[in-house]
Amino acid sequence: MWVYYMIFLLSLSSCSLDFYNNSKVKRILYTLLSVFLIFIVGCRAVGIDNDSEMYIAAFERLQNTYERSEKFFELGYVAIIKLIIFFEGKASVQFIIFAVITGISNYLFFYKKSYFPFLSLFLYLSLFWIQRDFNQIRFSLCCSIVFWAIYFFNINKFSSV
Repeated sequence: MWVYYMIFLLSLSSCSLDFYNNSKVKRILYTLLSVFLIFIVGCRAVGIDNDSEMYIAAFERLQNTYERSEKFFELGYVAIIKLIIFFEGKASVQFIIFAVITGISNYLFFYKKSYFPFLSLFLYLSLFWIQRDFNQIRFSLCCSIVFWAIYFFNINKFSSV
């Protein structure tokens, strides 16, 4: 548990970088912190959270092409799992893929759209990181897409259907 406390302290101490004027240094440090967070989420051990064993079981169910279990999962999740299976990946690869997609989407959103990206990252870590990025990987990905959707909705950068 001390690792998570250290991550929160690192993130909290990095909030002072929001007031640093050198944007190149800020971008490099923000990228390093983001990659580190993606690595922690993606490379976690199975069983460290509540849902990882369920995701492993779902992967194994979806590996069996004769079983019609796809109807119990979201289409995007099934597509990603089938892609991993096609490339003969292991079940733990899904955690890395979801961590990368979610992390890039969230952390890029915070960096591009927030006046204080390090503070935004700290607030995200404090409120959502453990619960969503570790436990609910499909919901976490959905929320990262919603961040962008709300932004584009507010600036009217979407086409009407």
